[in-house]
Amino acid sequence: MVQTDYYMQQQRNKSGFMAAAAGFAFLVVVALALMSGRSATPPAPAGPAAQWPAAAPETTPPADAAAAAPASAAPTATASAPRAQPPAEIRAALDASKPATGSLVSRVYFASGSSALDEDGRASVQRAARTLSAGLAARVALSGYVDASGNAATNAELAKHRALAVREALLAAGVPAEAVDLRKPQQITAGGSPDEARRVDLLLQR
Repeated sequence: MVQTDYYMQQQRNKSGFMAAAAGFAFLVVVALALMSGRSATPPAPAGPAAQWPAAAPETTPPADAAAAAPASAAPTATASAPRAQPPAEIRAALDASKPATGSLVSRVYFASGSSALDEDGRASVQRAARTLSAGLAARVALSGYVDASGNAATNAELAKHRALAVREALLAAGVPAEAVDLRKPQQITAGGSPDEARRVDLLLQR
């Protein structure tokens, strides 16, 4: 009876040990599986440093593209160059109000805001030059005018440049410089229509 109890106790101990071993083995297998699953998972981005960089604005050209831009893309210079300043004695004559006297031989008309001579203006200058060359007059006086529109200071300069333009045309036609006088009228804004007001009067002086 004692031996039977002992044998049964041994069997229970053996069964418990095997059950414990099986449980331990199961835990080991589960732990290995968990560890394997974690190692296969990709690491999460490490904060802002792992994010994609922001795209550059589309309006910003690449440096090499800007360097390779064609020369035609460069800004063009303004079409009209600054006018050269006349000599001091001519500027003084233009600035001093001294109405011209004499016989009106011709008038040169101008477009609005312009001091350039057109074909009719050049023809008027040629008539005055022929009159002087024929000895019918010793000198010619030039007075520039503007219409009533525009800024007063700008118009004053425009009247001067119109008179200077006619003077240069007379010199180019062979009239001596000492035979051409520049006279500033007391009132540079002429009467009549705007087309008639934008002019230079050429007056012959004997």
